[in-house]
Amino acid sequence: ISPHKLGGPFFTSVPSGRVGRDDGTTEFLYDNDDDFVTACGENEDSDRAITWQRLKKATGINSARGSNRDMALGTAKALLPRVGISRLRGFLERRVDETYRRNVAKI
Repeated sequence: ISPHKLGGPFFTSVPSGRVGRDDGTTEFLYDNDDDFVTACGENEDSDRAITWQRLKKATGINSARGSNRDMALGTAKALLPRVGISRLRGFLERRVDETYRRNVAKI
């Protein structure tokens, strides 16, 4: 992960499929927006669990001992907030707000 990027990277996935009623020409997987939002939340939970498992394996948390384990655990936990579309949304909302406030002062 590059510390020189403005806030990323973020790791997200979004369920595929359309929202709406089936008109016979396209496949709609979600009846309404709430169903799609629920599917996004489920994907986020799944992404976080998969990322946690991969980080544990990559950093050797299970086999590390003492201070090495604590350091590996800290590194892995620091990366988890970068997983999920809600985390990305929160980051982007803060950036837009900061930019807006900075530009309003110039007017």
